Amino acid sequence: MPRDDYLSGISAEALNLHAIFAQNIKEARKARGWSQIEAAERCLLSRGAYRAVENGELGTAIGVYWLVLDTFGLIDGVAELAAPHKDEIGRRNREVRAKR
Repeated sequence: MPRDDYLSGISAEALNLHAIFAQNIKEARKARGWSQIEAAERCLLSRGAYRAVENGELGTAIGVYWLVLDTFGLIDGVAELAAPHKDEIGRRNREVRAKR
């Protein structure tokens, strides 16, 4: 997966999680018995744009991922991404500010 300059700051852990995310999407497609072409058509994407999702290409717009997840019926967990209750640093900072 080529890394552009603006992506060079992404940690190895984040890259690994993104690769797992892309693999999960691929597995979800296969579990539905869809080809990449059928998945792309259902998502109203070109085959190349859909393939970029499954390949985990980092330059793919996040909206494309949301579209794929929504089409697959997997959008529910997105609200948990960066949720305030999971942000330990943010929680501590809010507590400090509240004590002032």
